[in-house]
Amino acid sequence: MTTPTQKDLADSFLVAVLNGVVDLACVRRWADRLIEDSSVPEVWVIDLATSKTIAQVITALNACDGASTEGTPLGILMAAIRIKWRAGELHGMEVRTIVWRLTGVEFPSAVDHQRSVVEVLYEDAEAVSVQLGSCARTDRAFQRADDAIPALLDPFRSFEPFVPPEYDVVP
Repeated sequence: MTTPTQKDLADSFLVAVLNGVVDLACVRRWADRLIEDSSVPEVWVIDLATSKTIAQVITALNACDGASTEGTPLGILMAAIRIKWRAGELHGMEVRTIVWRLTGVEFPSAVDHQRSVVEVLYEDAEAVSVQLGSCARTDRAFQRADDAIPALLDPFRSFEPFVPPEYDVVP
């Protein structure tokens, strides 16, 4: 895997912003770091750092030149989710909700299938919970759903080194 381009990172943040997976403050922090690391920052980075609205953030991210590497923006986003999940900062249900609601990206077919598996397992667990309340069977149903999360997120582990530290996924 090659190092993601700035366009890959910008497009990953764009997908995250459009889906409400990150807040604007983390995108601005990333822009601030890009400015600090550059002797002459690009105009779109300055616009991003000074953006106040979602529309301004989207406009600035879209102004980043270049083409994304296929699958990389999604890979970075999913790796950011995986990092938070493995750190215990996101629960399985939160991962399920975030990933199921993602739009504007094309998942690899195996991952898209696993997305559906995770969704169905959580729906089943919720149905058992409604029927039986809190009991061992309900606990097992939710555990089965939680156990399906690694198969959903692990394909993106190779992107983890490229997730900017400012990339803060919110449920």
